[in-house]
Amino acid sequence: MTQNPITSDNCKICDKELIKFLSLGQMPIANALVKKEDLSKKEFFYPLDIGFCPSCYTVQMFTIIPYEMYLRLDENQKRNYVFFSSTSEVMKQHFKEWADEIDKSYLKQDSLVIDIGSNDGILLQNFNKNKFKVLGIEPAHNVAEVARSKGINTITDYITETIAKEVVNKFGKARVIASANVILNIADLNELMRCINILLEEEGIFTFEDPYLPVILENNTYDQFYDEHIYYFTAHSIKNLVERYNMEIFDAKFQNVHGGSMRFYVKRKSNKNIKISENVNTILKKEKDIGIDSGKAYQSFNKNVQQNKNDLIVLLKKLKSEGKRIVGYGAASKGTIVTNFCKLTPSIIDYISDNTPAKQGLYYPGVHIPIVTPEKFHEDNSDYALVFAWNHIKEIMNKEQDYINKGGKFIIPFPNVQILP
Repeated sequence: MTQNPITSDNCKICDKELIKFLSLGQMPIANALVKKEDLSKKEFFYPLDIGFCPSCYTVQMFTIIPYEMYLRLDENQKRNYVFFSSTSEVMKQHFKEWADEIDKSYLKQDSLVIDIGSNDGILLQNFNKNKFKVLGIEPAHNVAEVARSKGINTITDYITETIAKEVVNKFGKARVIASANVILNIADLNELMRCINILLEEEGIFTFEDPYLPVILENNTYDQFYDEHIYYFTAHSIKNLVERYNMEIFDAKFQNVHGGSMRFYVKRKSNKNIKISENVNTILKKEKDIGIDSGKAYQSFNKNVQQNKNDLIVLLKKLKSEGKRIVGYGAASKGTIVTNFCKLTPSIIDYISDNTPAKQGLYYPGVHIPIVTPEKFHEDNSDYALVFAWNHIKEIMNKEQDYINKGGKFIIPFPNVQILP
């Protein structure tokens, strides 16, 4: 893939002209955390504009940021990613339950399970290696190494047709191909679907989950729009995509993770052994009712986003005028969007606490808020913590009872700005 961003007014799937409905202004790469010695250097910014395709109904970014801009090369020219899936106990349990469902419903002895964008092996580690074969395809070397240390066979590369053919030659075809929070990052979804066709057994299934667009719209979570996330899916858009490749959705299940995700289940149209669930038509009808296929669903979103931004800025300025100390909690990619869109600098947010060692000692892109260890947060006596990893708020509040007992409060930006407890 080219090293330069590509901006186009046309849909990346069907080439029809996009209709813009949201602009968040100039934005840095969400995970391009800055070293102290680089703070004076010029950072890369791009226009974060979002559009709707009136033909295939896919919502997408106008500008594609090359993978190389957020999968940074280290001194050994190896790609590094700053997010390790297994840092969340809630997500570990979520992936265990998904693996159990795949095992019971779709696998047989010696079946091959492939995970596209397998990260540190959080899904594949749950399969019985005496019963099944597992294979991760993960482009980031550092997280792939963690997966291998768990005994998970992992190819360190992007998913391409060449890789797909090599996998089939070496391992055979897959009974199940899974992916979580990755398909929305893949620039060429037409190539991805050709890869699925190469990799999948005739009676195999492709199942994946990503943030669900109607929930983003309902909850005003504009922070879900950032460089890695090229696409934002609905059942309408996935139906149109997979049908281009003689496949169909046979089930879809809402997942209460990452602020609200949808897990899709896809099979070949020729596979008549799997019946299509009533869920599919139910979800398609709900989407049609809110105007996902007509564009009506997006008309008020920009206004709601601006109101949410204003509410957060007003609250933070009020607290600062009262002499309150405010810090950030969780240096998530989403937080880059909130801090830059709302222009939250260290004059408002003292620092951000994060439990990922690779992020500690660095600075948030664009706004240069320092990222510190949880120990610093626990030793400190801040009055408020603005939660950027808001999708983990229950887990965070359970973990931070001492902070709450000392009078500390959390600020949640979505769906409406609120203070907890």
